[in-house]
Amino acid sequence: MTRAQASRSLLNREFPHRVLIHVDNVRGRIVDQVQTFHANRGAPVRCHSLPQDDKWFAVYCFATRETAEAFHLLFGGELVETSMPY
Repeated sequence: MTRAQASRSLLNREFPHRVLIHVDNVRGRIVDQVQTFHANRGAPVRCHSLPQDDKWFAVYCFATRETAEAFHLLFGGELVETSMPY
């Protein structure tokens, strides 16, 4: 198993709830709001990018479903579970 696979596996276990947002929707002032969201909840920022259908998405990962749902309500995107390979 490579280091990237081990890191991905650990991320899937510890942060199984995800919100996918098109990267254009989390730029500029929104990035500051996203950082404030995480800071106010004491939630670590776990995010990576993902290409899908010739578009790029930011994938925000959360330990609890409640935090992921709150993020989703504020910033939109698609709420998904850990069965995804990223």
